[in-house]
Parts: sequence; C-alpha cells; structure tokens
Amino acid sequence: MTEEQHADVTTKTPTKGNGVSVKVEQTEVVETPEKPVNLTRERPMFHRQAESGFKKIKTDLDESVQIAIAAVSAWRAHPNELKAEDRSLLAFCRVLQFRLEAGFRCLDQPADIVQLVPDSSICSEGAAADSKVGGAESSAVASQSGLTGEDKTKDSENYRKNLTFEAFLEEARTHQQKFWKDDVKSVYPLSQVASSLIDEILECQDTAKFLELKKRWAQIQPIYLDICKGIKQSADDAVKHMKVKVAESVRDKKRKSDMATKDQLNKVREEAKAAADAIKKRKTEHLSQTPALFTTTWPEAAAPLAKQVASLSSLPTEDWEKPWIKLGSELADELSLLLGDAKVSKTLTTWGGQYKKKHVYSQAEQCDFSN
Repeated sequence: MTEEQHADVTTKTPTKGNGVSVKVEQTEVVETPEKPVNLTRERPMFHRQAESGFKKIKTDLDESVQIAIAAVSAWRAHPNELKAEDRSLLAFCRVLQFRLEAGFRCLDQPADIVQLVPDSSICSEGAAADSKVGGAESSAVASQSGLTGEDKTKDSENYRKNLTFEAFLEEARTHQQKFWKDDVKSVYPLSQVASSLIDEILECQDTAKFLELKKRWAQIQPIYLDICKGIKQSADDAVKHMKVKVAESVRDKKRKSDMATKDQLNKVREEAKAAADAIKKRKTEHLSQTPALFTTTWPEAAAPLAKQVASLSSLPTEDWEKPWIKLGSELADELSLLLGDAKVSKTLTTWGGQYKKKHVYSQAEQCDFSN
C-alpha cells in the first residue's frame, strides 16, 4: 500500500456535524478536441445542402409574395365606402405593405414594391441610436401641398422603389416592425446570399472559414423562414378582415332591406285597414239615408192594384179573377181550410194547367178562364 493510499484509508470520512471541513477539489475541464474537417468531402456535401435550402427559401418567398399580391388585389377590389370607415384595415394594410416590401427587396425586385396607404411610421422617430431615419425624403414628399391622397401614395411608392436595401434597414419603421428574430441588419438580398455564401463554399480552402460559412448558413435559414411566415400572416390577416367586413355589410344591408320591406308592408296594411274602415263608415251612413235611385209612374190599367179583403166570404165572384190580398192573422185558419178542401184543390190544379196552356188556346178561343 502506498503512502497516499494509506493516508486515504486513515482519513476520517467527513459527515454532517463532525466538524471536519470538506474540501472540494477543482477538476480541470478537459475540452474535447474538434473533429477534423475533411474539406475534400464536406465542401460538396455542404454546398449541396445549402443550395437545396436556398432553392426552398426562394420558392417559399416567391409563394409568400404571390399570396400578398393576391391580398393587395383583394384590397383594391374592396368597396371604397368600407375602406373609408375602417381604421383596422388601414393598420393591416400598413403591416402588409411593409412586409411585402421586405419580401420584394429580398428577391431583388424593388421595382414591384406597392404602396397601398400612407404610412407615417416611415418617417417617425424612435429608432435605435445608431440608426438613421430614412424617411426624411419621404416626409418631404408627403408634405407637399396641393397633392391628393392618391398622388401622395404614388409619390411615396416611387420613392420606396428607388430606396436602397441598406437605407431600408436603417429606417425607423424597419427597427420598429422587424418580424424576424435576429438583428435587423442580418437580412440580405438572396442574390447576395448566393454570391457571398453559396458560391464560396466550394472555393473555401480554410477550415475556420468553412466552419464560419456553416455557422452563417445556420443563422440565415430561420431568418428567411420568419420572413416568409410573416408575409403570409399579414396577407391572411388583411384578407380575413376584409371578408368579415364585407359579410357584416351584407348582413346590415339585408337587415335594413328587411326592415324597410316590413315597414312598407305594415304601412300598406294600415292604409288598407283605414280604407276598409272608411268604406264601412260610408256604407253605414249610406244605408241610413239612401236616396232613391230612380222614380217612375205605374199605370193602374196595366197592372191593377191588389184588393185587400177582410173575409173570403165577402169577396165577390168577379173578384176571383183579379189579384187580392187576405189581411189579418185571424183568417189564416179559414184560408187553410179553404185551400185544403178537395174540390178547391182540384179546381186550382185544373185552373193552373189551363193557365199554362193559355198561349196555345187563346188564339183559338178554346179556353175561357171566366168559369
């Protein structure tokens, strides 16, 4: 047993409360040596990976920009009366046009930049201390007198198209509305990414530089993914908001139309009821005092008046050939007995048949109704 081993065995094991201080030995951190880089093999592999990722970024960015352009078209087709009263849509459009501008600049297409609405945040203060407010010239354009809102927007759009990428990154608005996670100046046009990173991979002869390129590529990819996502998100927000407002407008118009139709129907019903009441009132007044429609004279020779008799027994024989009226309810039984007699009934039946044939026998004088 060596002396060190003997000392270790005889040393009292420190426990809680035995008064023996525990000395923690500082172990030296041993760094794992980096794996050697085989540039001959890893350069083409990394170049293939970076080139494939670069193509995907460009494809996704193109797709996001097209979605934003469709949102711009939807905004142009949006009813003007809804635009004028919608402050939320104004805010959505400002976000959309800023992110779309960033997408066009990344694609090296500044000539396609569109300006939908005026944006005062372009020339606002509050950026970082070392950043320059790039909106001074834009502010001068916006402050020109005698220009309509559309003219100011057009002038601002032309100014944005001529602005450099570096000036765009230095603007206060870019610092305030940055929608990628890394630093503002970590964004580059894709053409610059291709020339300064992708094309240098195969030409790299230094291991440290090669690792630096890999680190830069790992930092760049999430930035452009954030840009693509942000452009799509702003376009979707604007389109959904416009659809909601259009649907609300349609519902309001339908509600107003239904209420107007209902009010018109109630008005017609009230007018019809008033007209019916007026007709009913006029009819009542008319019946109470109805004047004769026409008058005429009635010659007694053409139609002699009926004779009123009080008793059948007092009716002369010749009066049976003329109309007569029996008065008094007390004589009803007498008339019923008279008409119920068999001889009278037979006589009336025979007389009625002869009367129907009068037009046949009257000319031949074969019928005499006097007997």
